[in-house]
Amino acid sequence: MAEGEKAKKEDSGKMVVDASQFAKLLEQQEKQVKYSRFAAIFTAVIAAVMVIVAVIVVPEVLNLIKQVDTTIVQVEETITQVDATIAQAQESVGKVNETLDSANGMVKSITNTSNNVNGVVTSNASDISKVVKDISQVDFEGLNQAINDLQSAVAPLANMFRSFR
Repeated sequence: MAEGEKAKKEDSGKMVVDASQFAKLLEQQEKQVKYSRFAAIFTAVIAAVMVIVAVIVVPEVLNLIKQVDTTIVQVEETITQVDATIAQAQESVGKVNETLDSANGMVKSITNTSNNVNGVVTSNASDISKVVKDISQVDFEGLNQAINDLQSAVAPLANMFRSFR
């Protein structure tokens, strides 16, 4: 019987141990349930925030994407216009270069003409000086008097020829 009593003691000891372990296990399960509830609530809050963000942010992002697309199209159109303007500017620069080349030729021609005129003036300076000196020696008062005398002498002849008409 000693073995039977021992078995009862062991069984009753196991039960006590089992009851304390059961209490600890129950306490741990209560903590786990508490943390699980907290995690579930936190997950629900995060999910709600995500839904709210999706409802608010997604339309804004879509609008932003549309605006970006519109802006890109406008930028492409502007680039096309800038390219056309650059081509026109290059064409205008070419025409300006041609005009400048032509003007440069005219300036050279004018310079050559001016040099020729200077050469003519220089080569004829002594002759021109002599002519100017001779013109300055002319007696203009005597010339005027001679013209008046000639007019007085010719006037009666002019009257006579008028009568023959």
